[in-house]
Amino acid sequence: MKLLLQSSMFVKMLVYIMIILAAMTIVLSAVLYFSFERSALETVTRNNSIFLSQISYGADHMNENANNFTWSMYGEVDTIPLMYQTKPDYLQLIGAMDRINRSMQLNSSVHSVYIYNSKMKRYLASGNRSVHSRDSFYDKEIVAMMESPGLQKPGRLVPIPRTIHDSLEGEGGGNSIPVFTYIMYDTVTSNDTVEGAVIVNIKGEYLQSIMNAMKTKTAWSEGDTFVIDKNSSIISTSRDSKISTEFAQRIGIKAAQMNKDTGYFLDTLDHTKVMVNYVSTGSLGWKFIHVTPYETIIADIRKTRETTILVVLGLLFIGLLASFLLSWRLYSPIRQLVSKASQLLTSPQADEPRTHELAFLNNTISEAYVSMRGTMINRKHEILKGMLLQQQPTLDNMPALFKKYKIALDPTQAYLLMAFRIDHFEQFKRQFSEKDRMLLRFSIGNLASEMVGAHYKNETVDMGNDLVVVILNVDQEALSGDDNEKIAEIGAQIQSWCMQHLSLSVTAAFGYASPEMSDMHRGYEEVLVHTGYRLIFGHGALITPTLVSDRSTEPYKISAQEDGQLYEALVNGKLEEAAALLSGIMTKLGNHTVDRVMSNIHYLTYSVYDTLQLIEDNGLDRFEVDYNAFIQQIHQLETIGEIERLFVELFTHITKIVASKKEKRSTVLVDTMIELIRLNYTDRNLSLESIAHTMNMSKVYIGKVFRETLSQSVADYMLDVRMDKAMEAIRSGDQSLTEILEKVGIENKKYFYTLFKKKYGVTYSEYKLKNIKSDSR
Repeated sequence: MKLLLQSSMFVKMLVYIMIILAAMTIVLSAVLYFSFERSALETVTRNNSIFLSQISYGADHMNENANNFTWSMYGEVDTIPLMYQTKPDYLQLIGAMDRINRSMQLNSSVHSVYIYNSKMKRYLASGNRSVHSRDSFYDKEIVAMMESPGLQKPGRLVPIPRTIHDSLEGEGGGNSIPVFTYIMYDTVTSNDTVEGAVIVNIKGEYLQSIMNAMKTKTAWSEGDTFVIDKNSSIISTSRDSKISTEFAQRIGIKAAQMNKDTGYFLDTLDHTKVMVNYVSTGSLGWKFIHVTPYETIIADIRKTRETTILVVLGLLFIGLLASFLLSWRLYSPIRQLVSKASQLLTSPQADEPRTHELAFLNNTISEAYVSMRGTMINRKHEILKGMLLQQQPTLDNMPALFKKYKIALDPTQAYLLMAFRIDHFEQFKRQFSEKDRMLLRFSIGNLASEMVGAHYKNETVDMGNDLVVVILNVDQEALSGDDNEKIAEIGAQIQSWCMQHLSLSVTAAFGYASPEMSDMHRGYEEVLVHTGYRLIFGHGALITPTLVSDRSTEPYKISAQEDGQLYEALVNGKLEEAAALLSGIMTKLGNHTVDRVMSNIHYLTYSVYDTLQLIEDNGLDRFEVDYNAFIQQIHQLETIGEIERLFVELFTHITKIVASKKEKRSTVLVDTMIELIRLNYTDRNLSLESIAHTMNMSKVYIGKVFRETLSQSVADYMLDVRMDKAMEAIRSGDQSLTEILEKVGIENKKYFYTLFKKKYGVTYSEYKLKNIKSDSR
């Protein structure tokens, strides 16, 4: 014991451990005591903010979908005539309402759609009963809005919260259903009222279901959630909410006064203290609010706080008793280590007393560490790698550090970075073990150091995986175009040697010269960006700053026309056309930056996947394509050519499935066209174009499918149907020829006579004469 107390190391350890334990216990008790409540409030605030932000995102998504749906309804070809016509066109009306009802079936969030015509005082509504007069229309609030001057600015879509009845037949009764109404119109009457409009009602339960779903998934979302508008009026609430209008008004005013998009404050609800969290949305101007009982937040904290204090006091007592034993156990190996280290010394210091054991051990181990050549190399590599990764020493320490570890660089001189990235890295990993990969990187770095060393001071750094970096000392002021050409030539020689002797394709890149080594991490990030241009220039490329700067920085996005053409090619199973479109897109992308290329490739991937989803949702085909796996494959590829081949493989898979089921789809398509012709043959305007418009498909495509299936054009088939119907009427003898031709949709009698002769082998007069004689007999 006496010897232990004489040791400065043991005494220091004992005192330090006791002080630290006592200080930690006291500080921890104080911190825990005062921070539990604040921590709980911050945790609840953060979680509730995430919770409300997710609801806000859902509301923005609902608003965006509603806007898109309203614009799509307004943009239908038949919509404008229905809004402004003065006489009814029932065929047009039936087609338009049928499309509206089908569109609603595809969008479950839409409650109903109206088309208002002020000239006819008519309301067209989705559902079974479509046409309503002003007086018979069941949605009286909409009637009042349409007749109110200055409703809102034309073309501006703003959700209007209101309530309608669930009876879409106008029979009254039913439950009241909250909806968000979007009104789209262009012109007004002389009284400043709406002349014609498309009105879309979005189900209010959609927003409520989002709030309920989030509360169900999130354990910490206890309390009430509601949404208010700019006037602090309640728009929607969560299930079983007890929020009053007065409370909502008060909360809205307080939130507005805080001048923040998100935050929290304390208030009272029914004489109960509550915590109010809110999040504002810029696009709608709504506030999403969650109210949590304050007692719920701190109930468990109080009990935990008391228990923690007792535990900490117990630990303090035990810690003080254990500190002596711990100090003794910790000092024992140190004493043994000092004894062994003393045996390594041959100087007179070996016999001196060791009152400062740690200082002695530090000096002894440092000397042994520096004396080892392998360790020196490792330390040198760690310093250089740290400088590239923003862990470098200060500029003042660099000269001494470089000298100590024999780093062949001048820290006061400018530098330039070259990077060599091994191509086909996935194949490289499969082909070689980790040890072999390290040896190959060492070979590349050693060769680069020798070739560059003939012209510049340099050091190489193995960055692991597929990357080797060379740091060059350059004279920035004297650096010219000839020097850049020399560096590029050296890089090309290294690439050639790697291919010839190591059978490795290597992409080389170098950046701009920089005056200070203290910002070497910025140069490293720059040269990494340059190596990323392998995506555009391909494997084995030599990428210079000039090549990178020549890339177009103008915004570029795959056009809607290209997107639509690619969609048509895939839907129709045209692999060569889809591949040609893809090749054109990739060629255009090759002129832009890597970031622009990747963003457009992600967009193209999403567009193709969206096309597959649309086809699958329509029940046509099943492609079994994993979107996430495809994205991962893209990120593993190294060049734009590889990415293009991956897309072609996907297109091949898609078109094979489309082609295998094309005959079945053609039969369904032709049957639909025949049905449309037989139902509408009396319409003189019936044509291939009108049928294509009704079916929302390309007239060239459906005309081709019809001819291939029936060996007859659509126009010839329509004439056959009309001639057959005309012959039926002629045989009945109840109508004149003019009336018959009017009903079957044939305008020209002479043309009819020609068709009659061609189809039945006799003229119309001969046929009538023959029938008259037969009747007289």
